[in-house]
Amino acid sequence: MTATTARPRAADEASDAPSPLPARIIEAERRLLAGLLSPPPENLERQRRRCELVVALADEMSAHRWSLTEHQHIYAAICRIAAAGDYPSAAAVRAELRRVKAVDAADLAGELALLSPGDADVPQWGAQCVELRRACDAYSAAAQTLRALDAGQTVADIAPRVAELAAAATPAAPSGRRPDLLSAADIEPRQVAWLWPGRIPLGMLTLLGSVPGVGKSFLTFDFAARITTTGRYPDGTTGPTGAVIVINAEDPADSVIVPRLLASGADLRRVHILTGTLTTDPETGKTVRTAWSLSYVDTLRDALRATPDSRLVVIDPVGSYLGGRTDAHRDNEVRAQLAPLCDIAFETGVAILLVAHHRKAESDHADDMILGSRAFTGIVRVVWHLTRDADDPERRLLTAGKNNLARRG
Repeated sequence: MTATTARPRAADEASDAPSPLPARIIEAERRLLAGLLSPPPENLERQRRRCELVVALADEMSAHRWSLTEHQHIYAAICRIAAAGDYPSAAAVRAELRRVKAVDAADLAGELALLSPGDADVPQWGAQCVELRRACDAYSAAAQTLRALDAGQTVADIAPRVAELAAAATPAAPSGRRPDLLSAADIEPRQVAWLWPGRIPLGMLTLLGSVPGVGKSFLTFDFAARITTTGRYPDGTTGPTGAVIVINAEDPADSVIVPRLLASGADLRRVHILTGTLTTDPETGKTVRTAWSLSYVDTLRDALRATPDSRLVVIDPVGSYLGGRTDAHRDNEVRAQLAPLCDIAFETGVAILLVAHHRKAESDHADDMILGSRAFTGIVRVVWHLTRDADDPERRLLTAGKNNLARRG
């Protein structure tokens, strides 16, 4: 496919009427069109490449049965303007639509007003196309292509990839779902990042378990002290420094948590304690505080946005935050609660340390001692166990359990 042979399919060439689509698809189409109508880049070369892109993708994009007739005509106008070598700004599209008088002018004006082109830009446009992948694989090609184009590649460089994606479009299953396949060749390998090298990974979940009274919480305060100051660990390795968020259900902040942080040498300015969630009562306007749980996991994401230098989140003990309706012994229920934490860790790059108790019954395998479902040890990448030294009651041993990322030792 080349920019010289592709052309948009006119509105009257559509063989069938547009298929009705959910409201989310209509909104996603609006965002996509808004991206194409965004103000011209100051760089004239980038303007030229954006016009080439629209023309090069015309066949694939117009193959989609737009959810609204207005969308179909707006996109056709964009293609005609770009094919003529002009930049398809919102003003140019309005003029083109008035010229062809395709549909009622009032309907088009109203739909154009909803597109809000001034609020869209190239990265947003690419991100919004994710929703449309479920409606038409050509949008996936368009999103990837626009990102590549904005990064400096030319249409000639990326046109083969567009054609490949379009050719691989999978027909919709009766349910409307399509497999979301990603070639391993398109994935850039990366090294695992570590908070404590070889022991606590960044961007993933780690579990720390022991029987009550051994010092799990105290150890987390020691971690907080190291992370907020030097980043040095007992084995001589060094990790990144930054802030720490502590979520602790069993110890009061003023009489236990803060004194122990001070005793450990932590920089208190970099330690943040998440004590609950705040909402506003719509009737009284008063602020209402509720206890935090994993049901409000989005508030943790907000807390991390407010502390962008955070390196560690401690949830102690994790069982206290599952919520009253979650059975801690049912694998599917536990995974449903912990999976969003995995997403947050991956998105933000922080290490999330879950603290758990050991069960009373003995087991031949240390990881089976964790109280509750095996999902606790299954979903995390690393498990550690804190035990007393049988020969020295004042000494604690940090022993390895599961570790999917480094050599056990």
